[in-house]
Amino acid sequence: MKSKHKCSIRVTLDALPPEDAAALRGVLNPDSGWTHAAIERELKAEDITLSQSTISRHRNGQCLCEPDEA
Repeated sequence: MKSKHKCSIRVTLDALPPEDAAALRGVLNPDSGWTHAAIERELKAEDITLSQSTISRHRNGQCLCEPDEA
């Protein structure tokens, strides 16, 4: 059973303006060609701190998000 808490990626997506959240969803797609490290660097440049391991868990469906939330 999944926790009612949201993963850090979901919290970040919820806090972003819609166009920025859509862009982040795009790069989080495993087929986007973006590495976990590249995503982490780009987010850090925008003062958003998410680790590669958090990004990896989310992209692989191993986070706290429900399947239809991400």
